[in-house]
Amino acid sequence: MAQTGREIHYNAPSLGVWTIPSEEGDTRLAQDLLLAMTQEALAKYTSPHGFGALSMKGYFGRVLKPVFDLRATDKEASNIRKFLREAMRQTYPNTLTRIAYMSEGKKDLIIHDYGTPKQTETEVDFVGSDGEIVSNLSLDACLALTGRSPEEVRDIMKWINGTSAWVWRVNSKPRQRDERVAGFYASSGRADLDCSRRTGNSYPSLGVI
Repeated sequence: MAQTGREIHYNAPSLGVWTIPSEEGDTRLAQDLLLAMTQEALAKYTSPHGFGALSMKGYFGRVLKPVFDLRATDKEASNIRKFLREAMRQTYPNTLTRIAYMSEGKKDLIIHDYGTPKQTETEVDFVGSDGEIVSNLSLDACLALTGRSPEEVRDIMKWINGTSAWVWRVNSKPRQRDERVAGFYASSGRADLDCSRRTGNSYPSLGVI
């Protein structure tokens, strides 16, 4: 349901910032991505203007879902959608979410705000097949990763990218703990919650305050 009585505020073009209202408070989204870096470096980074990264759950709660809710009533929502689509298709934004895939007999860990004082961990069965989110990701796993149901994630990602939404992850239990980074990926054919990135890989990120 669209929010009422609130709207996205677009600062002067020279500042390149949207202010997005949400139930969690206003979030400032930079129109320029943060520099490409590993998740370890990203966890310690703040831009000269004060922008940093969020977890995947944080991006859904403070950026993606609020903009999706305002899509029918706020003209800036379409501009943010275009920005997000281009970022997901061209640079594959990083997040501060890490998945620790655990060996047989142990639940996996969804780690949000990795490497920061706000780091949290949730135990959940996350190993599984790749495929469309609604049919391949359980409710518990999706809530742990995004804070949203599989249906909500599907609808949000379909609105942004115009395609189906997939989860991409480690498919079977590893012999020992295997840590991977979660990020966004999209193409003209589908949008992914990519939960299988190597920890040493570098990607840009969406900058928020």
